[in-house]
Amino acid sequence: MFCSSLSDTSGNASFDQNYYITWGQNRVLFFENKREVQLSLDQYSGAGFASKAYFGSGFFQMRIKLPARDSSGVVTAFYLNLNGGVHDELDFEFLGNRPGRSIILQTNVFANGLGGREQRTLLWFDPTTDFHYYKFLWNQHQIVFFIDDIPIRVYKNDVVTGQMGYPHRAMQVVVSLWDGSNWATDGGKSKANWSNAPFQAHFQDFNIDGCPSNPNSPNKDCYSTKYWWNKKKHWHLNHRQTRDYENVRRKYMNYDYCTDRNSFVAASIKLKDMDVPEVNKKLLDELEEMGFSLARAMRALHFSGNSSLEDAISWLIDHENDPDIDEMPSVPVKIEIEGLESSSISEEVKLKAQKLREKSRKRNKEEDKKLEHRKEKVERRARLGSAPQSNASLETITPMVHENKETTSVTSKRVGVESTTKADLMRDCLRSLRRNNKDDEFKVKRAFETLLIYVRNVARDPDENKYRKIRLSNPAFKERVGIFTQGIKFLELCGFERVEGGKYLFLPRDRFELAVFKSAMNQLHSAITNPYFGLLSTEA
Repeated sequence: MFCSSLSDTSGNASFDQNYYITWGQNRVLFFENKREVQLSLDQYSGAGFASKAYFGSGFFQMRIKLPARDSSGVVTAFYLNLNGGVHDELDFEFLGNRPGRSIILQTNVFANGLGGREQRTLLWFDPTTDFHYYKFLWNQHQIVFFIDDIPIRVYKNDVVTGQMGYPHRAMQVVVSLWDGSNWATDGGKSKANWSNAPFQAHFQDFNIDGCPSNPNSPNKDCYSTKYWWNKKKHWHLNHRQTRDYENVRRKYMNYDYCTDRNSFVAASIKLKDMDVPEVNKKLLDELEEMGFSLARAMRALHFSGNSSLEDAISWLIDHENDPDIDEMPSVPVKIEIEGLESSSISEEVKLKAQKLREKSRKRNKEEDKKLEHRKEKVERRARLGSAPQSNASLETITPMVHENKETTSVTSKRVGVESTTKADLMRDCLRSLRRNNKDDEFKVKRAFETLLIYVRNVARDPDENKYRKIRLSNPAFKERVGIFTQGIKFLELCGFERVEGGKYLFLPRDRFELAVFKSAMNQLHSAITNPYFGLLSTEA
């Protein structure tokens, strides 16, 4: 089991070694030589405790048994928190419920003062009858929320968004039992039933496996691999964990802010007096179905003129390395001012934007003509017998049209000997697509660019299931890639396989190989940037 070997001293620490009471002292009882703590809540007060130190990374766990009987409005919380200055926080919040209804576990992530990232999970067991482990694993790559040994939430550190979207300040471990009647159950309709008071929650295992750090002066050493939780094997879920994680989300996920557009937008807009731009809903849906996040899809549509899927995807390709690519686009809130001729200003802006787009298209057409002219010259020389006779000699004589090769995983190709490496098979597949459709350069380039998007998404986040499953009937995919047999074959070479009666292409998590996807991206980059790719080959 994943967490069984994470802490050799599990359950041995007493309360006083790592924690102290923060409030409600007369509602705290100790048992088993302070190896178990009971917090009580009545209509007057609850109670809480916190760690003596702050931590910059680590593995934090607590065995908890929740209050029994009708616990509507009662909130039991186990969380990491930095409340001074900019707010970072990781939450387990157990929302009490009426008899016969499941207690809901709400998790949340605050980073750089921004929250609104709630997810809610229905517990598949009764947490009031026995103790269960609740755990955080926090390193610079991911935050994983566990129930016992089962991961129920994974929050990745997207290197593009940087520290704005990921907790990076030292936090304190906090536990509390309090009255949340105004919101916790049925949106605040079901209040705490004080006739059942006192409500009592029990806590065990006061070990902390963390990197101590000053919250005002973060310890950079907290990301060192000398700490076991920072080692590479903890940068992502393993195969069993991924299977359990997907099973929990499929069966017990009750709410996810990522699928609630209003909540996601609210969590993403951080500037005062700013609003979200309006975009084409149909195009937005198509981009999301292709695997792009809501923020990226809206950003692409907004900045590409909200005109077409083609323009949005081209914008994404050109701006994939922008530092704010995963931030929701924002515009000043529209304020109506009497006497302002807003319609004429809007038309003027639209006209300028249209001129800029036409200028860009004209420049692209000129570049295409130049490339076509160069290609025709090479073809004429080939017909006259002055062109190189094989790919090998072409690479030697004319390095300007050399196709990039994955030097780390592709073996050299000798004259008369066909290489059977996966990189060569990928290259041949793309060459075939280009040769067989050389009269439709637009669709070929569009297919290459779309394949690059799908491959890059998986390479960046292989744990995200939506990137590893492609619906073949998806109109955007079908029009851009699915019309080419070589496009499907290329994805199959990457490890995708047909499932569910051939309706989907799916890449099992254990079949993902980073080296293969890096090679695929290199081949696609060569196909996109090299105007002669596939056109000079004499292979069938």
